[in-house]
Amino acid sequence: MTTDIERWQPPNDPSAFESLCLDLWREIWHDPGAQKNGRSGQPQAGVDVFGQPQGKWAGVQSKQKDGLLRSKVTIKELEAQVEAAKEFKPPLANFILATTGPRDAKVQERARKLTEEHKQRGLFSVEVWSWEDIWDELYRRKDLLTRIAPDYWPRLIAASRSGGQRTVRLDRASGLLKLDVPVGDYVEIHHQGIVIRVSIEEIVEREFSFSATHSRRRGRGCHIKVSSGGGLFFCGDYCEKTDVNEFIVPTKEFSLDEPVSVYFFWTSGWHRFFRLFVEHINHNTGLVTLNAFLCHTEVTEERT
Repeated sequence: MTTDIERWQPPNDPSAFESLCLDLWREIWHDPGAQKNGRSGQPQAGVDVFGQPQGKWAGVQSKQKDGLLRSKVTIKELEAQVEAAKEFKPPLANFILATTGPRDAKVQERARKLTEEHKQRGLFSVEVWSWEDIWDELYRRKDLLTRIAPDYWPRLIAASRSGGQRTVRLDRASGLLKLDVPVGDYVEIHHQGIVIRVSIEEIVEREFSFSATHSRRRGRGCHIKVSSGGGLFFCGDYCEKTDVNEFIVPTKEFSLDEPVSVYFFWTSGWHRFFRLFVEHINHNTGLVTLNAFLCHTEVTEERT
């Protein structure tokens, strides 16, 4: 999936959005010491969150907007916040206005012009981050999103975990499916009346052997159990079959050339290929990211 297909709504509480900005910019700045600026009601010099990326002071002003009304940051608001940020001590090198509202070309243009004006005066650069920009950054930081999602989207996370089961459809239009499955949980993949259930039994760290060269490499993987109403399963090199339709599969990072995969196939006029591999394992949260996709290749059946 991409952020154009999957985008969660921003927190609808200003304080929660400010906390989300702190969590995100701590990661972006690589500064665990980043903090909120004072408390509610105190003068904040236009800065809600501050930190020191690469030894230079940076600040974020968070503006929570009502997504239902599609309200957005205005040029006047941007200019007012930039003016206030000039009072922050020590002086900032970078100022970011983060908003839950949508992108606005005119506001972005004004931010660029302010940056150019500030260069001539030795002042900070100015950026505007819309919710699209913030979500893009969160979405690609999978470990961070997994850790903070229950705090900011508790109902969404609770619903996805309800009953310990999730169901997805895999068809030609689906392309590559990315599935996050906790250890001890499972996902059901439906394709043309066939149901393939994939369970994550445990995370392992061990040596994997490559049969063609008899070489061995150590890596992280997971124990996967797969079941369906028919068809044949097999796995590629470095993948170990432990029982009927059970495999220990290393992560995608283990093999630089091609991900180690489990395959499920059946023939009915068309040769249909279901492929599953482990993209990432978050050992701290126990969350396994799987990738699944379907291939079709026309074949001719020989008759005797």
